[in-house]
Amino acid sequence: MALSYASHRRRYLYDHLISGLHFQAFVYGLATVLILLSAALPAAAPLAGGGAFLIVFVYLTQMLRVTYDTGYIMAFLRTCLPLAAAIFALSFLAIGLVLLSFFLT
Repeated sequence: MALSYASHRRRYLYDHLISGLHFQAFVYGLATVLILLSAALPAAAPLAGGGAFLIVFVYLTQMLRVTYDTGYIMAFLRTCLPLAAAIFALSFLAIGLVLLSFFLT
């Protein structure tokens, strides 16, 4: 976040850290609610993943708009970058775990 908002000189590093921790707390709270919902309603479990991604995407876009005073287009683009990076990193880690499991067996 600090790199994508480097041109905003009135924002300090701790402002980005607070925003990141706030977003992370939201994601953990949402994951807790979805786990409880999936345990209570097993039929809703397949829909929870797609719905959660949509909720996270909309929330991050709105958070960037409000926190950093950006427009819809720039907030959308700055939302796509961290989420794409997270999907890439998680995919890379999943592939690494699969390869590691093959080597350990």
